Amino acid sequence: MHIDAVLTSCIFLIAPGEEILFAVLLVLLTNATFIGALKLLISTIMLTSLVSFGGMYLFDIDWAVVPGFARLLIMSFLILYFIFFAFMGFKLIQNFLNLANKVKQISRRDPLTGCYNRLYLDKELPKEINRSLRIHYPLTVIFVDVDHFKKINDSYGHSVGDSILKSFVDIAQTCIRDGTDWVARFGGEEFVIVLTNSDSEKGVLVAERVRERVEQYIFRQDDIEINITCSFGVAALETFERQIRAETLLKQADVALYIAKDSGRNRVELCERHKKKD
Repeated sequence: MHIDAVLTSCIFLIAPGEEILFAVLLVLLTNATFIGALKLLISTIMLTSLVSFGGMYLFDIDWAVVPGFARLLIMSFLILYFIFFAFMGFKLIQNFLNLANKVKQISRRDPLTGCYNRLYLDKELPKEINRSLRIHYPLTVIFVDVDHFKKINDSYGHSVGDSILKSFVDIAQTCIRDGTDWVARFGGEEFVIVLTNSDSEKGVLVAERVRERVEQYIFRQDDIEINITCSFGVAALETFERQIRAETLLKQADVALYIAKDSGRNRVELCERHKKKD
């Protein structure tokens, strides 16, 4: 703004007059409004006054009617200035939108594994349930727990544990449909896989696929090689007569996960099967 103040003041010195003074003030006010800096506006007006009226006094410039060539000069300057100003504003808005999109993505992602985080799960799972109830297609959630993860951290360190979590997410991503299904980190070594338009049978198949690939995968870091396993609890929304809360569906999957862990781990359990047995 200070550079603009000097340039527009020089224009005023070339052709002093009420119209030019108005144009100078218009430029400064536009800048200040765009930037939103009141203190900067005040200092800029002071600088403009100093250059303009100081220059008129030093060079003994008379306040006169603006001649034709000066009008053309000022008009050209204003047109070019506001075109440039609009272009810079457009670029600034673009950068702001890109930055806002990056912030949005960061807020939805787990910083360690790159999958969705608990915040995204809590926000999006109810939407998925409402969509399933409205369109009448099934929805399945899979609760996953990495077996004996605390022992792995205690034996090999947290860096190895972090690497295992990232590798698990990579494996899980290869077993689901891209752009349709998704993985979220529930907390610690627990994850939730959401399968849209998938019934309990498909949910069990996906869980078994992930379980087998994790069991067969060798996690390597430096000189360390580890085989791990995971336990899975599956719950599905397959009836649409009544509303169901996201917490209820997750609880059903968590119950199935507890049974899988209590039954020896490295297995898949479906909540509804146990309800039928009871």
